[in-house]
Amino acid sequence: AAFYGCSLLKNINIPDNTSVSEYQLFYGCKSLENVTFGDNTISAVDQNTFYGCNALKTVTFGTGLTEIKFGSFENKTNLTEVTFAGEVGFIGSNAFIYCYNLDRINNLNSVGGFGANAFYSCGLSEFEIPVGPTSIPEACFYGCNFKNITIPASVKSIGAQAFSNCSLESITIPATVTNINSYAFANCSNVKSITIEGSETQFATNSFSCGSNLEVINSPYSSSDKRCLIKDNELYLFAPAGLTEYTLPSYIKTIKSSVFSNNKLLENITIPNSVTTI
Repeated sequence: AAFYGCSLLKNINIPDNTSVSEYQLFYGCKSLENVTFGDNTISAVDQNTFYGCNALKTVTFGTGLTEIKFGSFENKTNLTEVTFAGEVGFIGSNAFIYCYNLDRINNLNSVGGFGANAFYSCGLSEFEIPVGPTSIPEACFYGCNFKNITIPASVKSIGAQAFSNCSLESITIPATVTNINSYAFANCSNVKSITIEGSETQFATNSFSCGSNLEVINSPYSSSDKRCLIKDNELYLFAPAGLTEYTLPSYIKTIKSSVFSNNKLLENITIPNSVTTI
C-alpha cells in the first residue's frame, strides 16, 4: 500500500529491480493516469492494486510479471493502452472486463492462458492472440471491435460466447481446434467468410450465427457451393449473402436451430424430402 490514497498522483515510473507488492499499491489514487513498471518490479496485479484509479489511461509492465488476477482492471473505462514486456503467465477472469476504451494491448507475445470474460466488452480494434493458451474460455473476447483474429495452433477449444458480438469480418478455425461451444461466434453480423480447416472439429448448434453478410463457408463439411455447413446430414449454418432463393442439398435430414434466423434476404427456400426434423 505504498501509494495508498495519493489522490493527486498522476504519473509514476517505478525503476528496474525495485520490488513492490501489488496489494493496495495505488488504492484510491483517483487522479492516476499513467504507470510504468520497470523490469523485475511487480509480479502480479489484483483487484486492489488499482482500486479506485478511475482516471487510469496507460499501464506499462516490465519483465517478471506472472499474473493479471481476477478483476484487476475491471471497469477502468478510461484505460486505452496496456503494454507488456513480451510474456505473462496468466490473464485471469474479468481482468479487463468493461474497459470499453481499451484499444491496444502491446507486446503480448506469450501467455499461459486466459480466464473467462478476460476482455469482455473491451474496445480492442486490433489484437493478436499469443501462442500458449490451449483454450479460449467463455466470453473471453465478447463484444470486442477487432475485424480479424488469428487463433494460434496451441488452441484446442473455443468456449461459449468466446467471440460473440465481435466486429469480425472473417473467421478461420485452425485444424488444432477440436471443439467449438455454443454461441462462440454468435451475432458476429459483419462476418463474410468462415473457414474451418480441420475434419475432426466438433461444433454445437448455434456455434455460428453470423447473419445475412455471410458469403462462403470453407470446410470439409461444406456443401459443394460452400453455402451450407453440413455434418452427419445435419445443417448447422447457411451463408445467405446475395441470395433471394435457395434449394437445400438433397442429403440433409435435419435443419438445426436458428439456421435461418434473422435472414432478411431469402424469399424462397426449397426443402428436400430427405428432411425429417427442423
